[in-house]
Amino acid sequence: MKNITTSLLIFTLISFGVLTLKANDDKYITAMKRIINTVYTSETDEAYQEAIDKLERVAAAKEGKWEPYYYATFAHIMRATRYADGKETKDLQLDKAQEHLKKALKLNPKESELHALEGFIHMIRLSADPGTRGRQYSGMSFKALNKAIAMNPDNPRALYLMAQMQMGTAKFMGEDLSSSCATLEKSLEKFEEEKVGLSTAAPLMPRWGHSQATGMKEQCR
Repeated sequence: MKNITTSLLIFTLISFGVLTLKANDDKYITAMKRIINTVYTSETDEAYQEAIDKLERVAAAKEGKWEPYYYATFAHIMRATRYADGKETKDLQLDKAQEHLKKALKLNPKESELHALEGFIHMIRLSADPGTRGRQYSGMSFKALNKAIAMNPDNPRALYLMAQMQMGTAKFMGEDLSSSCATLEKSLEKFEEEKVGLSTAAPLMPRWGHSQATGMKEQCR
């Protein structure tokens, strides 16, 4: 009888712990989805900063979660591309992006999406001063994007960013765009597959890039 009572107590405690963890995860996911939507829809530099502040608070409260650092990285990249004037200002935002990305990679070094963002950062640094940065940052960007694609060949964002790098390089070298357009077409196929396969199993995974990739198609006609 005593053994039965002890077993019931252990089962109850375990069940309570599981339910508590699930409730905490649900709360985390709900909060993150709200902030992610803000990151995707922000139209001012101030709105991005507000989202970043929230993401940093979530990261501090939920140790071990890489997603807050991912979206803080992405938000800083968007600030660099949309609101930063000049190389120094862009670099400031990209330095902050790399700080967040470093933390995310420490938590999840095998996540393809993180390496795709690394390639994105290097690409924006290159674009800020292509004349003097081309050789260094093009190699770094290609290396990170190749790693992202090797980890997940179906990652549409990694493929889209790779197409951008290939296209920029081909234009600079005076080459045709067939290779970059083939990569772009593959990325668009993977974006469509991602759209069809959207699942609640991974509610916080990145979903950006489709409209940007679609806009690049004009250069392949």
